[in-house]
Amino acid sequence: MLGLPACSEYSLKGGGDAVAGLDSATPEEAGTPNITATPASIHAAQICGSEAHEVRVKNAGSSSLRLKDAVVEGSGWSVDGPDLPLSLAPGTAALFTATGTDGEATLTFLSNDPDEPELAVTLAAFADQAPAIHINRPINGSVLASEAEVQLRGSVSDVEDDAEDLIIVWSSSQDGPISTAPAAPDGSIQVDWPAAGRSPADHTLTLTATDTCGNTSSDSVSVCQQDLATYDELDLVDWHFEGVSRWDVDAGWLELTSPETYVVGSAFETGHLVNGGAVEVDLMFYIGDGTGADGISITALDTDRYGGVFLESLLGFSEHPPKGMLRSPMHSPTFDAVFDTFRADRGKKLTASEAQAVKPLSSGAGCPSSGDRQARA
Repeated sequence: MLGLPACSEYSLKGGGDAVAGLDSATPEEAGTPNITATPASIHAAQICGSEAHEVRVKNAGSSSLRLKDAVVEGSGWSVDGPDLPLSLAPGTAALFTATGTDGEATLTFLSNDPDEPELAVTLAAFADQAPAIHINRPINGSVLASEAEVQLRGSVSDVEDDAEDLIIVWSSSQDGPISTAPAAPDGSIQVDWPAAGRSPADHTLTLTATDTCGNTSSDSVSVCQQDLATYDELDLVDWHFEGVSRWDVDAGWLELTSPETYVVGSAFETGHLVNGGAVEVDLMFYIGDGTGADGISITALDTDRYGGVFLESLLGFSEHPPKGMLRSPMHSPTFDAVFDTFRADRGKKLTASEAQAVKPLSSGAGCPSSGDRQARA
């Protein structure tokens, strides 16, 4: 037996003619040889590794058939069979084995058949493909809440295998394997990622699928896990209370203004920084008895911009707006004369002595908007 790998062109022919008179029948023979091959073509799809197919070459004629050679041209196929050349009597056959991995080729048998001296068998093999997989949720760049379960959702499909037969693995670059729960028959993948044990960090979340042939594919997204920040009680050392505001120890709440007219109060804390992409501000407020108008505001300062003194969009009125901002047609040097001092990119930092010299506002009596507006109007 000779083995024939399929790369470029190979044959099963030996070093010399083992049978005399290969090109014509002997004078004693009457009739004509007739070569046939079964099957006439081979198409092998979704091959896992390699796949072997038998090719039966028969002499269907009335005189001896001399097989000279078997030649493979193409890629991804190899052929095994008896040593060539050989002689087949009428009605007899020889078996060859064609083994495919991934590629297309032609197996050609050379003989003394006068009508078909070259008989071709087409060969095609297609290797099994890896599953198609995709992460649907969370999306790339998501910021995960620190105390909540995260829904991991994906989808998978495979040409050869059922979805539930695939090996599914969710994993994190920070915390390792998360789940190996299988996919549903429709290819959907659903897992809940518990908050417990989820590290506060940047994670590369990866979903991997492996089929029964060992082919693997994966999809990944980057997510950010927020750090857990819990305050059991208000740390009065870190907070500043201005005007008439105070922390009511007995009631356990912040009192911004007392039940008096023309008073203002404010409270702020700047000792903690949070990720602005996932900050939530919740509050409850109480209004006491009495009549009149009042107001309340909450300010969150963006430490990467202009200190929260004014909206960044107003800087379009400047003669020199920040990079990337268009200057308004109504720009004025007067705006700069007022606000340049407060701008981080143009003003100067307040010194400790200057800060101590600032007198906190404790009353709104001097404000033009205070008092009885209707009476003044």
